[in-house]
Amino acid sequence: MLYNIRMENETTKISIIIPVYNAARYIEECVLSAAGQPLREIEIICVDDGSSDSSMDIVESLRERDGRIKAVYKPHSGPGATRNTGLAGATGKYVLFLDADDMLADGSLEELFQTAESLETDILYFGGESIYNSPELEESFPQYKDLYKRKVGTTEAMAGLALYIRMQEVADFKSACVLQMYRRGFLSESGLSFLEGVLHEDPPFTFISMIRARRAAVTDATVYVRRVREGSIMTVAPTFDNLYGYYAALREMLFELRTDGIAGADRLTRDILHKAINRMHKLALRVYAAIDGDTLEAGLAVLDAYDRSLFDLTIRPAARAKRLRARNLDLEEKKAAMKAKLEAEREKRRAAEGELRHIKRSFVYRAAKALRLIKL
Repeated sequence: MLYNIRMENETTKISIIIPVYNAARYIEECVLSAAGQPLREIEIICVDDGSSDSSMDIVESLRERDGRIKAVYKPHSGPGATRNTGLAGATGKYVLFLDADDMLADGSLEELFQTAESLETDILYFGGESIYNSPELEESFPQYKDLYKRKVGTTEAMAGLALYIRMQEVADFKSACVLQMYRRGFLSESGLSFLEGVLHEDPPFTFISMIRARRAAVTDATVYVRRVREGSIMTVAPTFDNLYGYYAALREMLFELRTDGIAGADRLTRDILHKAINRMHKLALRVYAAIDGDTLEAGLAVLDAYDRSLFDLTIRPAARAKRLRARNLDLEEKKAAMKAKLEAEREKRRAAEGELRHIKRSFVYRAAKALRLIKL
């Protein structure tokens, strides 16, 4: 449902930023899920990232009927730059990110806004659910079915670092920026923006914003509806761009941990913070192992000297060590299999010898031997 609203004399409560890139199949349903919310004081900023399909024609048609919908155009430069463009034009007290192929749950924004206001949060985290475009996708990617549900439950407001520790204790920290609502003033005060020109721009943004937040909380309300579809970043084979995205996230997160406030934290806190670093490292190593050597070297060749050097320090040695461990494990498994085979052969020989002894002790054998029918 669309409302013929212009918003000139109303205060915008939530800015919803939607990066749009060739999303004609889904963009109308996405925008309507926001525009149809009972909370009326919102703006929906659709930032075109150089689409070549009819995505923005659909947005423009919707904009003519609802003045809260805005269309912003820019050359193609990736989701990080697109989100930053949306942030630069946002006017709401709070900011929410929504991907163009996803949706907001019916009636969720009013409760979300009221909770953020009552708790005075810099960041309010919430839950989500997944929908699959086909039964085949659901069978192939079952890990997404409950991935966005909150385990930690509803919490009071606390320092972001304290909430991060609580989330890690129950494995509930999620790096997707679409699963939290930010106070826009907090983002501005903290100088936070997304990495540009990379995939996986979410992890450093969500990690850094969380540990800088003075007041953060969780509501277990289901707000976000994530679509698992063909051809999305969640379902396609990894490339060097994926590897570089994870490396860039790792780099920014490592830099954040060098700040005075984090460096002076107690050992338990630092250990828990490093879990996020280790997870990003593992993701990078997994992609490193999945792409061929020529693709890897071609990708590294275009990086500047600083990034190549840091990549060689953080990713390549660990990947080689992982490969060596895998080779040693394979050798150990082959050795164990050979040992088991030899033991099986020995067992067969022992069984045969035992059977022969049993035969030699039998009456028939002794009788035959006595009649010289068996030669020894």
